[in-house]
Amino acid sequence: MSLDFPEEDWLRLHQIRPHAIERLCKKAIHQIAEIQRMPHLSKHDAYLKISDLVRQEDRAIEAAFGTPKRTNAIRQIRLMIQQGILTPAEISSFTKETQIRVELDTE
Repeated sequence: MSLDFPEEDWLRLHQIRPHAIERLCKKAIHQIAEIQRMPHLSKHDAYLKISDLVRQEDRAIEAAFGTPKRTNAIRQIRLMIQQGILTPAEISSFTKETQIRVELDTE
């Protein structure tokens, strides 16, 4: 299997990226809201939990979206799938070759 990332998948990834990052951020904001609603936490404990969450999500964003290069594309797609921020339709929009490579990388 070629290690090149197909042009059509590269263009598709660029179309999908903004939607996927929005989903990841929405998920993080939802988690922050859940922490804020925890009545047993002091404001300081809530702040610490939120700070930890933001750092964790920053790392996830950097891993899945930072340094957009063809050499990182398969790994980034795999991370987006693992984070649950790609829809089945988006995954199936990639070529079969890319889908197979992503599946092989996740096993």
